[in-house]
Amino acid sequence: MYKNILTAIDISAESEQVLQAAKRLGDVYGAEISVIHVADNPRTFYPSVYGEIAGYDFTFDEQTFRQSLVERVAKLAQPFGIESDHVSVEFGSVTNQVVEKAANLGTDLIVLGSHGRHGIQLLLGSTANGVLHHAECDVLAVRVKEDS
Repeated sequence: MYKNILTAIDISAESEQVLQAAKRLGDVYGAEISVIHVADNPRTFYPSVYGEIAGYDFTFDEQTFRQSLVERVAKLAQPFGIESDHVSVEFGSVTNQVVEKAANLGTDLIVLGSHGRHGIQLLLGSTANGVLHHAECDVLAVRVKEDS
């Protein structure tokens, strides 16, 4: 049924739970698994204008930052048999980037994590809720258990 699964993760320890769920589904359906991590745009945190004001050099290399994130996400994905060429890091809105990546890959299932809190928005979380309502494919929200 599913041939192309996109797994959206943050870089917390709970990501392993989401990757495990995606791996199980990938094994059952013989699906290809890709992983995406979306980070806030680093330029919003390192504006060079502050360097001029403070007298410091806040030069920021977005490509180096992206590569370090790709390496970190690939390291998380590797134990689940996901190759680094199936790992991507994007900057911006998590919902928009995940939905766009899924469309570009021809994804038929998005797997992401969600925390079980109260209320519909908190039940799914704003990211899971946004992806669910904007994706053109199925979405599986894996309830992650926070490490104690």
